[in-house]
Amino acid sequence: MKTGPDQTEAVLYLVYSGWSLKQVGELFGVSKQRIGQITRASGADFRWRSLRSPFDATAMRRDRIAGMTLSAIAQKHHCHFNTAWKWTRDIPRPPLKKNTHGTRPSYIRRGCRCEACRAANAATQRALQSKRRQHNLEGT
Repeated sequence: MKTGPDQTEAVLYLVYSGWSLKQVGELFGVSKQRIGQITRASGADFRWRSLRSPFDATAMRRDRIAGMTLSAIAQKHHCHFNTAWKWTRDIPRPPLKKNTHGTRPSYIRRGCRCEACRAANAATQRALQSKRRQHNLEGT
């Protein structure tokens, strides 16, 4: 099967739509290995079934630009946090509000090490640690 831009686009569309490589190969009369070669030559990597379509990626990117957190994006699009990060990693984080001094985000993201930010970070760490301890005690 000689592949021009139209055939490659059709193969990618079918694979993104959820068709298996075997099904697409049977449709075009070639092996699933050949379909894998075509998809890899296009720059796409379909080894993992959890990959999202480019349309999902566009929506994720739009949400990230709007200021949604990665956790919220992953929950909205029913995907793993790492998938949301992968599709939106080149978009910079939204800037922190100016009045967030003395908070954990100021300590973590800005690298501020003043006494107020250090205290906020320590308080959050203590709260997380006590939650973990409580969870461990309930589990045993």
